[in-house]
Amino acid sequence: MAKSINGCQGCRHLYTTWDPDLPSGCRKFGFKSKTQPWVLVKQETGADCLSYQARPEKKKDRAGDKGQDLNDPKYW
Repeated sequence: MAKSINGCQGCRHLYTTWDPDLPSGCRKFGFKSKTQPWVLVKQETGADCLSYQARPEKKKDRAGDKGQDLNDPKYW
């Protein structure tokens, strides 16, 4: 699938690293970068990244989210 307009934003392979010098990473290609990974892919290959995959939607009914009103004094 082609790269989105926002580059790597929303891609399931994009992650934030703990390395302050290389803050962005791509799990698909296995590298870290100072810039968004799609920029490095474009520089090295001359083509847009073809490995963009949208992240799956988060479930609305997450564990711990049972519709509780956390402002209710009975919880504190």
